[in-house]
This record gives sequence, structure tokens and C-alpha cells, in this order.
Amino acid sequence: MRLTNWAESVTRIAIFGLFFSLFLSRALFVLCGFLALVGWLLSGRYRERARLLALNPAAALMLVFVAYIGASAAITFAGPDTVHAVKIYWQLLLIPVIATTMTRDGDTGRCWSAYAMGASVLLVHVVLMPWFQPAWVHAPAQSMVFFNPLPQAVSLGVLAGWCGYRMTELNQRLAWRLLFVFGFALSSWAVLWVSQQRLGFVSWAVMVVAAFVLRVPTRWRWQTAVVAATAVCAILIANDTVRERMLEAVQQFLAYDHKPDFSSIGARRYFWSTTWGNIQQAPWWGNGPGSYRALSEQAFGDAAMCEIGCMHPHQQYLLFWLEFGLVGLLLFLAVLTTIAAYHLRHPRFHPLALPVLAVFCLSGFVDTPLWYYGFLYLFVPLLGLVAARPSREFSGSSRVEQPQ
Repeated sequence: MRLTNWAESVTRIAIFGLFFSLFLSRALFVLCGFLALVGWLLSGRYRERARLLALNPAAALMLVFVAYIGASAAITFAGPDTVHAVKIYWQLLLIPVIATTMTRDGDTGRCWSAYAMGASVLLVHVVLMPWFQPAWVHAPAQSMVFFNPLPQAVSLGVLAGWCGYRMTELNQRLAWRLLFVFGFALSSWAVLWVSQQRLGFVSWAVMVVAAFVLRVPTRWRWQTAVVAATAVCAILIANDTVRERMLEAVQQFLAYDHKPDFSSIGARRYFWSTTWGNIQQAPWWGNGPGSYRALSEQAFGDAAMCEIGCMHPHQQYLLFWLEFGLVGLLLFLAVLTTIAAYHLRHPRFHPLALPVLAVFCLSGFVDTPLWYYGFLYLFVPLLGLVAARPSREFSGSSRVEQPQ
């Protein structure tokens, strides 16, 4: 009994560590993930775990999806590429671990607090870097302190939405309100003026509009959505960097001529087209984990293009279709659909869940957030959190927690 209680405590602490470390350290994130998984397995109460999974279809489906990946890896084993893929995909197990552990009252708020603490450390570095370069930071710019600038921008866009939601909370103490206002302003500055990432701009817009819309009564939400979206669009259009980057994306999209292209959008269109062609080889069951690299090397026939495109296709859904077939892709989409359906039915529990899920889904269309490490460390904890359900639901009560 003492061992199982200790293991459960380790799991919970490690999960909070995941939310804190996702901004800062790959090594710390992996350590926390390993501890969370081991603690979850050792905490016993397997009947209770099975019951929680049975009552949480999204978590159960994700567990089935990971098992499907494992079976596919065993059947289609292709050496180092498969091993590398398994080293990435095992972290998807953390989604059901988080979803079936963070079920107590206040857990949603505690996870967001850990997220905000890690983001605060990142923001301090972003602010100070022009004047002070810490020895532990080797990045050349404020926009990429610990990770690639793209996940940094998206993660801070999510933070801006959370701060916007919290600062408009009724009966908020003045000191806390001012703190959230400051966090909103600083994270927005880091996304809109420090960053040059289009996906960061879009993520910020989605989260900020949702944060303000969710605070008004239901009967006023459509009007508020129009006003908030108009204001956010005005802010984005007034920003020279945002305007130029968006115009550049349109130009690159229109200029693509179905040949190898090294522009940001043109390269993506080439990757997507090539991946779609490779999908036709095994459309139903896929080519197996890690198969993308070998197939794309053959299809590209261009070493320079392979340098940027043979790691992943910058499109999550096409990657899963290629590697796991339509069966695997539909299984993954079922996870996302189940999460969305639950929060549409229970909008008061974790109101920011749908905006966070929308950011993930949008990211999946232009990047590979469950393959590239920077995004993987961001979205695995967040998907686990939005897949969680309150403990009161499991005991038959209809009242659910309002997140903090």
C-alpha cells in the first residue's frame, strides 16, 4: 500500500514536471515522462485504472493507438528508422497517463500553473537576452531560447490565451489580475514582435479570441466573437512583420509549380505531394513506424531537399496515414473527435480545452507536432490535459470542476 501511494505521488509530481519542463529542457521532460509512466504502472489499483479508461474513451483510444503502433513496428521492423520512431512514439503513452491521473478537483488549474511557471522562466530569458546571454543558452536569438522558434511561439500563444482568460475572471484579486495582465502582454509581445512564426500568430489569435468569448454569457458569444476577431485581426494587420509573413505565405503558395521548392510553403507542398504518392503503396495498413524517411529519400532524389524534408513531411495527418495506414489515421482522429465531443457536451469543465485542441489540429496541417521534439513536448501534456475528465463524473455526479 505504501509503495502504491508513493508511486501515485511520483506520477502526479512528474506530470507537473512535464508541464513545467516542456519550455526548458528535453532531458528533464524525458525524465519526468519516464517517472510518470513508471509510477503509473507501479501505482497498482489496476481495476480502478481499467474503470477510468473505460469511462474515458479518448484515453482508451489513445492507448489502443499506441498498441497499434507497437504491433506495426514489430511487423514492419526496418532497423534504426523503426527504433528511432518507437523512441518518439512511446511518449504518446503519457496522454492516457495524464488523462487518468489528473482527475481530482483543481488538477486542471495546477497543471496550467506549472505550465505558466515554465513559461515565465522562458519569458525572463526572452526579455534579458539582448543584454545578458546566460552560459546555459546557446541560441542566437530571443525567438529560439531553448527550442526551435516555431514551438516557442505556439507555446507562448497558448499562454497568452490562458492569461487572457484568467485576467477577465470575476472576483479576481487585483494583484492576481495585474499579474495575468502582465503575463498576457509579455507573452503577446514575445509572439507578435519577437517571433516571426505564422503558426504562432494564428495560435495566439485562436487562443485570445476564445479567451474573451468564453468569459461572456452564451447569448452574447456570437457578438463577442465578431468583436474579438475583428480586434485581433486589426492588431495582426497593423503589425508589419505579421502582414509581411502572411503575404509571403500566399505568394509562396501560388508560386509552387510541382517541382522541388525550398521556400517555406513551397517545400511543404512538395513534401505533401510526395507523401501522398507514397501513401498509395500501402493505403490501408501503412508502411510502418519510421518508414517515411526511406520512402521520401527514394521519392525526392535530391540530397538538398532531403536535408529538410526527409525527417518528417510537415503534416501530421499525412505522416500517420503513410506510416499507419487509413486504419491508424482514423483511430487517431477518433481520439481527437472524442475529446472535442466531450467538451462540446461539457463546456464548463476546462473551457480552454477546445481552443487548445484547435491549435493542435491547425498545427497538424502545416507541421508534425507529434514527431518533432519541440512540438511533441508541448502537445503531449496538453493533449493529456484536454483528454482528462473530472473525478466527479466517475462517481455519478453531474457537477464538474471549473478550472483555475
